[in-house]
Amino acid sequence: MSAELRLEDVGKSFIPPTPVLRDITLTVPSGECLALVGPSGCGKTTLLRIIAGLEAESTGNIFIGGRNVNDVPAHERDVAMLFQRPALFGDQTVRQNLRWAWTLARPWAVFVGISTEEERELSRVAELLDLKDQLDTPLNQLSGGQQQRVGFGRCLLRRSKLVLLDEPLSHLDAPLRLSLRRKMRLLLREFLATSVYVTHDPEEAFAVGDQVAIMAHGTIVQMGEPVEVRRCPKHRYVVELIHHQTGGMNFFLGDVQRHDMDTYFHCPLGRWPMSVQVVSALRESLCSGENLHPGKGKVHIMMGVAAYDVRCSTASPAGEDDPQIVSHILDLESRDEDVGVTSGSAGTRLVGRASADERLERGQAVTMTFSMARAYWFDADTGRTLALPTG
Repeated sequence: MSAELRLEDVGKSFIPPTPVLRDITLTVPSGECLALVGPSGCGKTTLLRIIAGLEAESTGNIFIGGRNVNDVPAHERDVAMLFQRPALFGDQTVRQNLRWAWTLARPWAVFVGISTEEERELSRVAELLDLKDQLDTPLNQLSGGQQQRVGFGRCLLRRSKLVLLDEPLSHLDAPLRLSLRRKMRLLLREFLATSVYVTHDPEEAFAVGDQVAIMAHGTIVQMGEPVEVRRCPKHRYVVELIHHQTGGMNFFLGDVQRHDMDTYFHCPLGRWPMSVQVVSALRESLCSGENLHPGKGKVHIMMGVAAYDVRCSTASPAGEDDPQIVSHILDLESRDEDVGVTSGSAGTRLVGRASADERLERGQAVTMTFSMARAYWFDADTGRTLALPTG
């Protein structure tokens, strides 16, 4: 029953001419899951509601199974949707909620029951969602996580052409989120359901989606397979999102300069040598080798280094060519294997990590060191990625 979803230049403006969504073009092949990830207010839920038919698009076209559904009302699109808090019947049992779509389609099923095949399918879903022992339990006696599983099971048992999931795990605690998202992923694959999964959690998006679409300011910044997006982020925003779970990013705004035969990145915190590989990649991205030629001016650029790649220590590492920044600790965050360090230098806030064995205190001077080979390079104006880490 699953079908391909295709959007062509979809846009939405609630108060013209201010757009909420701009030129959204994407394809979700039949049976695959697309994870939409981005911050609150970027347009994820609005896009989901437009696909479902709960909102009307201002521009563009929506195709489900090759059929243009722009003028098709929501109840005729054959779309199942699960919200942050499932819309279920609290006075009915889990079994009655799970088979609600069948009851709605065939009211007489309340009296004659469902087929053996349907009963087998319902039991299978209940077992995979750890609900088999609660099938005859009234819904209002279940926990929030159990109710969300019922809502998800009901979506799957509808066997709709498309399943839309709007941050279904956002209100659950962390261990339950992890367990339930694995079950959801397995069931989506087993049912070959074409699905769009909306979340603000990058880790969740990369774990669930066959494809990941990263949204910002009403448009898709990058879309692709999770491995591809991680390996080749095309925008500064994507890099920030990828490293969100590991402490964030440090950004340095500066210029690329030539001195004799060497090339340097110059910023308020220092002047650091650049490798031949990075200079070559920047030349290619900027489409002009003259930009880095002596006497031809400076190249305004932004360098980014992940907090995970910044080493912090009270002792200055000896014999290293890597950049070293001396700063004062503003905050410390204890983690499983190390300590997250936030410090400040020359009005710049920096983040890094230190060994759990280091005895660090707020206000203490610390040396932050990183390898230039681990740096990302961005266009300072557009945020476009110019070069990726080389080591």
